[in-house]
Amino acid sequence: MKISTASISLNEARYIGPMLESIHSFADEVVIVDGSSVDKTEAVVRAWADKYLSADVKYGICEWQDDFALQRNQSFKYCTGDWILRMDCDEVTSPNIRLGIKRMLSELPSTCLAVRIKQLNLYPNNEHYAADCGGWETWPRIF
Repeated sequence: MKISTASISLNEARYIGPMLESIHSFADEVVIVDGSSVDKTEAVVRAWADKYLSADVKYGICEWQDDFALQRNQSFKYCTGDWILRMDCDEVTSPNIRLGIKRMLSELPSTCLAVRIKQLNLYPNNEHYAADCGGWETWPRIF
């Protein structure tokens, strides 16, 4: 089973490193569509890719057009995994996901097409939550 992660970025150099570190144990493919960052986002991604050669990293530029859906859909187009995990650059996966995602996905019935997860965004620091602490995602994160 191949797991792809799909992310969009725009000036995320400050946040993207921890996100990448949190997926390296299970992501077979890492897709990042950047909206033309002017910070060091690409350099952080390239350094991470050099460190973890086991993941197939695809980093592309899609000029930001003030349309999250356009960017997000562009990232999905490049994914080739059996499953896609949508990740925001300011997120990290939980230890439960890191340790158990492959087992969990392999045990799902073949009729299951998507999975919702609990979300906990830490943006811009550990004291501010962008979503309800431990709240269930409205939309599937893994599909």
